Amino acid sequence: SRGSGTGARTMKKLSIALALLFSAAAGWAAEAASRSSIEAKLALESSLEKRVQMVLSEALGTGDIIVIISAEPQEEKKKQAFDFLPGIPEKEKVGEISLSSSLTMIKKISATLILDRDISDSDSKLARKLAAGLLGLPQEREDLITIEKMDFRKAQPFTASDLLRPPNLWN
Repeated sequence: SRGSGTGARTMKKLSIALALLFSAAAGWAAEAASRSSIEAKLALESSLEKRVQMVLSEALGTGDIIVIISAEPQEEKKKQAFDFLPGIPEKEKVGEISLSSSLTMIKKISATLILDRDISDSDSKLARKLAAGLLGLPQEREDLITIEKMDFRKAQPFTASDLLRPPNLWN
């Protein structure tokens, strides 16, 4: 009778250890999925910023443009049929990101364009229209693109007097 009590305790400890292990694995998988979704969001925003910046620089003939994109992806619904445990996919290795899981739909997107103050109003309208087209926004939703104007600092040529008086210190 003593051996069966020890065996039952051992089974109970083993089942508790397995439950803890599986719950920790599910937590790690959820953390990896959260981290990968943030990384995917930042990569998407950065890619769109570079694309819009490149097109606007060519179209307006100036590099004095700052583009800031904010994209909010839709949350993916998990397919439970492929999970052998909650959050742990059966067909993929834990920690690997599949291409299909990184492709998400965008729920909301907005852009801020910071242009040089010298850019004309017609060029500002062109910039808004081009950015809306590149981001796939319909014409009636061009309000999601904010245009700000500012004076960009222009590089001054270096002279010998700059050695005696550092620039921007006593102006």
